[in-house]
Amino acid sequence: MKQAILYIFSLVFQLVTRFRNQLFDWGLLSVYHSKLPVISVGNITVGGNAKTPICMQIAEMLGHSGYRPVILSRGYGGKIRGPYLVKEGDSASLVGDEPLLMYRSTGFPVVISKRRVAGARFIEDNRLGDLIILDDGFQHRRLHRDIDIVSVDVGTEKAIGYFLSGKILPLGRYREDRSKAFERCDILIFSERRMVSENTPLDSRLFKVVPRGIKIYRSVISNARLVPLNSPGNGDTPLPDQVAAFCAIASPENFFMTLEKLGCKILRRYAFPDHHRFTGAEIEQIKRENPDLTIVCTEKDAVKLTTLQLNNVYALKIDTRILPSDAFSVQLKRMLIRESSKPDLKLAGDQSS
Repeated sequence: MKQAILYIFSLVFQLVTRFRNQLFDWGLLSVYHSKLPVISVGNITVGGNAKTPICMQIAEMLGHSGYRPVILSRGYGGKIRGPYLVKEGDSASLVGDEPLLMYRSTGFPVVISKRRVAGARFIEDNRLGDLIILDDGFQHRRLHRDIDIVSVDVGTEKAIGYFLSGKILPLGRYREDRSKAFERCDILIFSERRMVSENTPLDSRLFKVVPRGIKIYRSVISNARLVPLNSPGNGDTPLPDQVAAFCAIASPENFFMTLEKLGCKILRRYAFPDHHRFTGAEIEQIKRENPDLTIVCTEKDAVKLTTLQLNNVYALKIDTRILPSDAFSVQLKRMLIRESSKPDLKLAGDQSS
């Protein structure tokens, strides 16, 4: 009975999302075309899909190539509606933990706007950059994008199963019809959440559901270390054998699994609701319960803890790589050059007025 009810709700959800997308396809819902090229990084399944590190890597990659990227985020979990330009002294409670992390990690401008079209106009009007990276934008179709990148979590067998099933919420994990979503997707990135070499093959099952024409890449961990929260500039700490770990993210099991894959045995784990605002008392309680263990959290959680004076608490800092890196960089730049022919578009290196 439960499965039958879930199937009915899933069918309704599929019909609603398909109808909404069809209205955009028919031109019956308005779409804003920015004067700047827009790269959207989003997902088609719920939960953590490593969009944030991919956004940061794309920003750094294009920044090194002469572009001036601006990251546009909804600022989920923050108080401000925007448009607002994130500043160094901002708190995670104001702008959201992910935008603050992206700003501090890359140094590139990050704009918060609940209404993404208003955010794009704000970036244009204030000449903040020459390219927009739209965070979590795949389903937000009111802002036209020139390149649609979709990130998919394939870090566990369960995640792979969700992707292969194609089942839509609430029966499965898909946010919309998979086949229709693939029609809009230019690049698909499988996020593996582990250290692998470029020659390690992807699970062959993944390719069976992806249509031809979509470029496929993979995101892997290239480096991992611990950074002390109370003195992040004092150097990194090697990963210990045993830890106590806590987090407040969409998929806590991914964080715990990553630690274990990196060789850490987790003796105690604490999973709080996504975007939870920690108090000093909560962290001190964790420390009291684990007096002899290294206490570890995610980078995203760490930005919410900077106002607290915490000793012996560390953030797991992870560097990721999109493989094959050179091919991905070339592909992205070719697509941007292709889009540069549209009216009023200015790309890096274009000095004409």
